Amino acid sequence: MAGVDLYSLIRLDGWSSLRMVERYAAGTPEHLRDAVKRVA
Repeated sequence: MAGVDLYSLIRLDGWSSLRMVERYAAGTPEHLRDAVKRVA
């Protein structure tokens, strides 16, 4: 949510896979709305 891409989080936090990041990363409705605005 701070604008860091998921692959950087994997390396920084030492997780072994993207699945681990997905398990602990939670998005808020506002965060999802902002994401939609950026790609629209």
